[in-house]
Amino acid sequence: MIAGMALIDEPEEQAKLEEIYYTYRSLMMYRAREILHDDYWAEDALSEAFMKIAKNIQKIRDVNSSETRHFVVILAERAAIDLYHKRNKHTTVSLEDVTEEPEYEEHPPQSLSPLAAAIVKLPPSYRQVILLKFSEGYSNREIAQMLEYSVSKVEKLISRGKKKLQKYLQEEGIEL
Repeated sequence: MIAGMALIDEPEEQAKLEEIYYTYRSLMMYRAREILHDDYWAEDALSEAFMKIAKNIQKIRDVNSSETRHFVVILAERAAIDLYHKRNKHTTVSLEDVTEEPEYEEHPPQSLSPLAAAIVKLPPSYRQVILLKFSEGYSNREIAQMLEYSVSKVEKLISRGKKKLQKYLQEEGIEL
C-alpha cells in the first residue's frame, strides 16, 4: 500500500486509499490466498492490486459500498491470477484451472435471485467483467485498463459471459 500512496498527491485520496486498505485487506488477502495457496505470493498480489487501486482512486466514490468491494476483490483476483501465471510459465493453464471457486458457487445459497445465482456460477474472468460493466457501470475501456486487457478482449468476455448467463438461466427455466 505504501507504494500506492506515492502515486497519490491529494491527502483526501490518500486517506481514501488507507480506508480501503483497512476495510478490505483481509478479504482481498483471503481471495489471493485461495488462488495462490501461499501467503508471500498473496502479499505480492495485494501490493499489485493496491497499485491499481491507487491509479483508479478517483473513480471510487464510496469506500463502504458493494461496488467498491467488488472492484477491490476483482483487482486482487486479477493480480493473484497474473502472479500464478508468472510462477507457472512453463505450464499451460486456463483461467478456470487457476481459480478454485468457493464451495457455495457450485450450489449457490437459496437466498440469491436467479440472476445473482447465475452470475456466481460464471467463471471468474466472465464474472469480473460482467460485474464491472453492469453492476459498477464501468466502460469497456475502463475495464480494459483496470484488468490490463485489450478492449476487444473485454468485449469478448462480456459477450461470452452474457451467453453463459442466458444458458444458466434457461437451465433454471427462466426466460429473458
